[in-house]
Amino acid sequence: MTNDQIPMTKQIPNPNDQTLLLIDMSGDEALVVLARGEKIVSERRWENGPDAGRRVLEFVDELLKAETIELKSVERVAVQAGSGRRYSSLRSGVVVANMLTLALATIKLVEIRGGSVEEMIKQAWESELVNIVKPKYMV
Repeated sequence: MTNDQIPMTKQIPNPNDQTLLLIDMSGDEALVVLARGEKIVSERRWENGPDAGRRVLEFVDELLKAETIELKSVERVAVQAGSGRRYSSLRSGVVVANMLTLALATIKLVEIRGGSVEEMIKQAWESELVNIVKPKYMV
């Protein structure tokens, strides 16, 4: 286990009413997803260009408002930490995930590996909680 994956607690099975916010800025398309249990409630995709990182919080807020969910009601934030091709965007997604969980101590943080949205949601509920996530860049 590395320093960037310091486990907080062992994973507890997920009741279907828990809310997950997923952030993936690792590919050509940026993505934020709101899920309840393993069911996708809402998602937002956009081109992962030079300004994509500046839009993450805007789209997180858009999803929460559209579903009338308060940020403090989110139980878990999952972030794809890389490796990724877009240094700035990847870092922005990781920073937003870390910031949200540090600002609201009730929200738990997990690092996910990637895959389809459904696979990432499943990973998010099965992964160990961490205190902080560090981006992983392609060399």
